[in-house]
Amino acid sequence: MEIQIVSIIYLSFENHLDDQSYFQDKAILVPTNEEFDATNDYILGLMKDEGKTYEFKFFMNQFTLRLCWTSRIFNHKLRLKVGVPVILLCNIDQTKGLCNCTRL
Repeated sequence: MEIQIVSIIYLSFENHLDDQSYFQDKAILVPTNEEFDATNDYILGLMKDEGKTYEFKFFMNQFTLRLCWTSRIFNHKLRLKVGVPVILLCNIDQTKGLCNCTRL
């Protein structure tokens, strides 16, 4: 399903990887977090850069991580690649910056 969504919304995706304006007027909305994860993983796999994965286990204990993941508050891994837009959805405590259990 991810391939169909991406190919319909972003025609010739691979030919526009360096064109940021190509991605500004389009969005993919999915009904569940699981579908989001699958679509996001597929799109990240198409990108050139290897990227980097950050795990929140360095910032929280394992019990809290599992509790947050079970309730789907946030994913405990963040994958970033050069050129991929990141959108901050919420920031609970602005005095602590962007690291306060916010989902990127």
